[in-house]
Amino acid sequence: MENQHHWRQKTHLYREALLVFFFTLIIFTAGLGNHEFVIFDTRFALFAQEMLRNGLSFFPTAFGQPYPDYPATSTILIYLCSLPWGHVTKFSGVLPSAIATSLTLSFMYLTAAPLSRRWGICAVLFALFTVGYVATARSIALDQYTTLVTMLSFYFAYSAHLHHKKTKWWCFPLLFLFGFACRGPIGIVIPASVVGSYYLMQTDWSGMLKIAGMALVTLIIGMALLAWAAYAQGGADFLHEVLGMQIFTRLSDSKAGDPFYYYFVNSFGTYAIAYPIAVFTCIGLLPKIRKLELDHPLKLIQLLTVWTLVIIIGMSIPHDKKPRYILAIVPAISLISGYLFVEKFPSMWIKLTRKTIAWLCFIFPIVGAILTQIAKSELEQRGIHLSIDFTSVIIMLCALQALAVILCLFYRSSRSRELIALAIAVMVFVAINIVIVEPTLLNLTQSRRFVRQVDMLRDRYPGDLIFYRADKDALIMRYVVNSREDLKPIKDIKTESELANLKPPVYVIMEQEEFEKLAPNVASQFRVIIQGQIGRDTAVALEK
Repeated sequence: MENQHHWRQKTHLYREALLVFFFTLIIFTAGLGNHEFVIFDTRFALFAQEMLRNGLSFFPTAFGQPYPDYPATSTILIYLCSLPWGHVTKFSGVLPSAIATSLTLSFMYLTAAPLSRRWGICAVLFALFTVGYVATARSIALDQYTTLVTMLSFYFAYSAHLHHKKTKWWCFPLLFLFGFACRGPIGIVIPASVVGSYYLMQTDWSGMLKIAGMALVTLIIGMALLAWAAYAQGGADFLHEVLGMQIFTRLSDSKAGDPFYYYFVNSFGTYAIAYPIAVFTCIGLLPKIRKLELDHPLKLIQLLTVWTLVIIIGMSIPHDKKPRYILAIVPAISLISGYLFVEKFPSMWIKLTRKTIAWLCFIFPIVGAILTQIAKSELEQRGIHLSIDFTSVIIMLCALQALAVILCLFYRSSRSRELIALAIAVMVFVAINIVIVEPTLLNLTQSRRFVRQVDMLRDRYPGDLIFYRADKDALIMRYVVNSREDLKPIKDIKTESELANLKPPVYVIMEQEEFEKLAPNVASQFRVIIQGQIGRDTAVALEK
């Protein structure tokens, strides 16, 4: 009977985790079909477009040349998702990393739910309430694969200990290789460090040595395969580029970089709201979690705290620092934050933190309505007109505030009221992000309108397309991704003499700043036909 009860409970948990997966996947992909690729996404969209045109390769290509920064695994996943449409869309581009994100949240739920279903639910809600996490989940983000591998590695180690079962050691090298295939060396280093520190905290020296050995072997195998693939695709010069971009450049201190404490400070904004709450929770629990012998919930908090610190401290050592590099802390800080709403604590610090967060969540809909009105006024003052019915959004937010009040009056239990307030606050946050924040950012970084205007003009009056002093990783890439034409080869010139010697009919694309620098005798040979936006820059199309 006990085994049967355990099996039923496990089945229920897996069903609930599956619901978490599908529910969050809808959130991460809703409304993406008509979005254009902007900023960092354009790079991966171009990779997938060229793979659809030219076939599979070991490394993605940009403008026909292999790109050294990433292995092609993530591009192949986008390529496979794009095959049914025959072209790359924002939905097909985001879908693979969105699936990885939803899987991460499902296993995050499975980590906490055996101890408390409420804990698992709160952890998922706090992850969905984290600014940087939701933003990357709705974009093409390779660090989501590293986060997934880290979560799975921790889950397999932790669940084996929790349920007193044998560890599935064969899973770890497979996970590490997948992480390497998607993200390079960092895809092994981060999850291996987290799992290694897990076994260290359990004083399981054998387990720690096994993980270290597996990580080292898979890293050597991965680097050997990476070097072979780079040499096979681009020769010795490309191999040197790959090793430089994926290893040496990240460790080099040849140029000014961010200070060591960069992640400790910047994470408060990028990974709010989960990161600050996790910090406050850990401060309140510090007298307990610093002990070696703890019960299961507090032991998990201790392990999650070590997980977070290992990544932040470890990634502070390389010279090259970006907020997305530590995305793998999100499952840990979300689980720590979720624990705040699970247990009742005698600590005044914890009580105050819990009540403050619950109160802020309760009034979040009306705060969102006020911020929406402010955003509307600010956008109108700047002359930015979006196809958003702000009035309907404000009414919806006020209705959610009324719903929060009614439900909190209906439920007498403070635990129920806290969970309701958190759930409604997350609904508001996700809705504002999708309906207002994303369209605003798209408007500020769009390129498609300008590109399509030039395309239409060239359809009617054909002519060569030339780029002048344009960055291939910025203006040219954003133009090419949004163009209906396969622009190959890219014609890019650097000097005014080359510009002056162009034979008509020709169209020249350049930034507004470059046009203003042209000598009068050169500028007078061209006519400005279109002025518009490519990314955050103002560009002009000239005709000769």
